[in-house]
Amino acid sequence: MRHPIDRLVSHYIHQWSMGIFHETIDEAVARHPELVSYGQYAMQLQPYLETFGRDAVLPVFFDRLVSEPQAELERVCQFIGYNGKAEWKADLAPSNVSSQRIKRFPLYSIVIETDPAIWVRRTFLPQSLRNWVKSKLTIRNRPKLSDEIQAGLEVTFNQDLEKLGNCLGIELNCKNFKHITSSTNLNWTVR
Repeated sequence: MRHPIDRLVSHYIHQWSMGIFHETIDEAVARHPELVSYGQYAMQLQPYLETFGRDAVLPVFFDRLVSEPQAELERVCQFIGYNGKAEWKADLAPSNVSSQRIKRFPLYSIVIETDPAIWVRRTFLPQSLRNWVKSKLTIRNRPKLSDEIQAGLEVTFNQDLEKLGNCLGIELNCKNFKHITSSTNLNWTVR
């Protein structure tokens, strides 16, 4: 689980780059309720917890994975019953980076992904021109929610995070989310 507002912004960028969203982030929040509901973790997890029980669901947080990747990987492996040696590969280059996603357009797969198109671009187009085109098809600055939309989202997410926090035995909200989830190994409390 990632900070719900960061997750929402990332989701928006993904949908924008796929050519699904064409509106601003504020407009997208109003038109696409899944942007909000996917970040309501207590609501999303409730059916799984009810069906399978807390012992079958491991709470994993993005910020903990960033702050303690090896330990968190080992915790996940232990949970799923993997007994081999788990090793976090810290030297791998980042992938799926929002700011590097190129916006899809008609004929994208033919122009961008085919071997002949790649050969033509690399053979005949200077790197500076290719970089210029890429810059026109990527989000240069992370979209920023308006203060009004941000405040409304915080109210919505805080209500859900309070429920999630109750299940984890902690106080959890948008303001403390990153600090709590990066510095603490969180598990469900016993009911």
